[in-house]
Amino acid sequence: MSVADKLITIANNTPLVCEKLYTEKTVSGNPIVVDDVSSTEHNLELRVTSKNLITFPYLQSTKKLNGITVTANGDGSVSAIGTATADTTIYFDLCEKDFGTTNMYSGFIYAGEYAVKDCTYDARNKKTYVLISVKNGKEISETYYPQIEKNSRHTAYEPYLLELKGIEISKYGKNLFTNELITDSHGSIIEKLDDNNCVITADGTGQSCYQGFCLKVPNSQTFTLSLKYLVENTPVGSGDKNIIYVWKRTNDTADSQSILYGTIATNAADGISGAIKHTFEYSDFEGCPYMQISWYGNVAPLTDIPENPYKATLTNIQLEVGSDATEYAVYKKSQTATANSDGIVEAMTSIAPNMTLFADNGAIIECGYKSGGEPTANEKFIELQKTFSNVKEILKNNLC
Repeated sequence: MSVADKLITIANNTPLVCEKLYTEKTVSGNPIVVDDVSSTEHNLELRVTSKNLITFPYLQSTKKLNGITVTANGDGSVSAIGTATADTTIYFDLCEKDFGTTNMYSGFIYAGEYAVKDCTYDARNKKTYVLISVKNGKEISETYYPQIEKNSRHTAYEPYLLELKGIEISKYGKNLFTNELITDSHGSIIEKLDDNNCVITADGTGQSCYQGFCLKVPNSQTFTLSLKYLVENTPVGSGDKNIIYVWKRTNDTADSQSILYGTIATNAADGISGAIKHTFEYSDFEGCPYMQISWYGNVAPLTDIPENPYKATLTNIQLEVGSDATEYAVYKKSQTATANSDGIVEAMTSIAPNMTLFADNGAIIECGYKSGGEPTANEKFIELQKTFSNVKEILKNNLC
């Protein structure tokens, strides 16, 4: 083979960039925020399991002793009712499984005269049980919610998921906000610039220049709203003006009952711009499934729309899981899929570089994905060095 042929062979066998180096990672929770997702779209390995690991129905449905009745309820809770005719200790068996020491157990009820002890494993009888103890002559009326979960802290009780088929997973990018739902206008019109930016303009027909977006409250303990705003051409008027509100709503229709949650921006003068960040707890919404973001400008009615209309521009609207407002990311179309009877969720692809996954209440998501993958500059340089070394060796052997 000639020198030229050997050089051509090397060129053909040398990749232009080195092979992408993926890292396989797995995260779990509900919801879960997945960072550093590979830029190459790929299928996720998804499955759902029950958050509460204590299988239901329990080994015992009811147990009576010395005037105390312990009963397993349909939602998985355990009730203890009655007046003890003697010092009484009841072991109420839940399941035949040792959960070890790495799982979080549900709480402990203590009222001085009686106690309901945490879920405990009896190695001798190979059963996990709840212990109820009541002193002689004392009355108990308590409901306990047994839950063992793979977590570093207690979370809200959820019954054991016996049936996994049909459990839904929803996938988003980092930003959960999209302005698909527009609520009542009260004298304003709205222009969508894109999913996360809009202009709200007073139309001159009413006193309140007010309009907003409705969106589902994330099923997360903590989430954060952030946005930028610019208010222009504020007319002379009385009352509050230029306030951005967050409301909680019972539904997403314009005529639904709206309850003011709180103000996240103070009154602003004409031409003011700024940024807002506010963190909410899921419990703040007290069961209301929708939140509304609105601009409110309470001014006197305008006779017509001025040449430079009174308006508020809201940009970079972002709703995300967690207590921090991170760098803005555009909304990316969501995707939903359901689990089969084994809890496996198929045909769901990745979103780079960040994605957020939610599942129905009571479920835990296990997500396998590819992280990284782009070769570093140093890796590319090493690959190039190898090529030059091969060329040098051929030239040395053929020309010397």
